[in-house]
Amino acid sequence: MDENDVNTRFFEQLDMLKKLKKGWDSYDAEPPNKWAINNARTMLKAFLKIGIEPREVTASAEGGVSITFGRTLEDYHDIEFFNTGEVVAGGMHNGNVWVWALK
Repeated sequence: MDENDVNTRFFEQLDMLKKLKKGWDSYDAEPPNKWAINNARTMLKAFLKIGIEPREVTASAEGGVSITFGRTLEDYHDIEFFNTGEVVAGGMHNGNVWVWALK
């Protein structure tokens, strides 16, 4: 999938994260670093290629990038790419909360 396709808004959201400064959330959060942004971009391309469209791409308050899926708090999923190199997936489905450390 080319970044110039219909899903450019997600890549635009990701690119906007490069402009954040320390404290962007008013609680001294670190902005996403290059590692987090590049790895989120790679995963975003893979999701879109297989037809999985996220709800949004945002900065993580823990320092990094969050790709969010689902429409409600009862059906919520995300993958976070932390500045530390860690990757965590989590969410809630049918009242069950789950978290996986992926790296």
